[in-house]
Amino acid sequence: MNELSRLDSLNPGIIPNRLLSYLLGTNDFYKVITEDNNRTTKIEAFNLYGTLNRNAGNVRPQIRLTSLSLPRRFFDIGFRPGSRNTIQVVCDEGWTVNMRIHNASSRVEPSLKFDVTLLGNPHGLYSHYESW
Repeated sequence: MNELSRLDSLNPGIIPNRLLSYLLGTNDFYKVITEDNNRTTKIEAFNLYGTLNRNAGNVRPQIRLTSLSLPRRFFDIGFRPGSRNTIQVVCDEGWTVNMRIHNASSRVEPSLKFDVTLLGNPHGLYSHYESW
């Protein structure tokens, strides 16, 4: 938390964008989620760089996907409510991320894992539901 705040104060307006770019990658992608209880599949289009849903030769897409905006500001960096090991990073443009470092074992080991959960998505995120 301190490091993110420090970096943001030294480079205002840059660090939130770079953090989300690092976590989401440099390629646009579709996220496919099955919702077994509802018997549906949800498809989310993360069109960050404008490469999704373009023309395929002479065929134009039926739906226009808008490019999502990456954040420019941190609103809050703190512990997730009720947790001592997970931080919650709330940014503008609707982005919210939970992060923690853990070793995934009850024993003391030299390896660590970085766990990231995307909680909040921008309001312009395209989602499509398909029942089955």
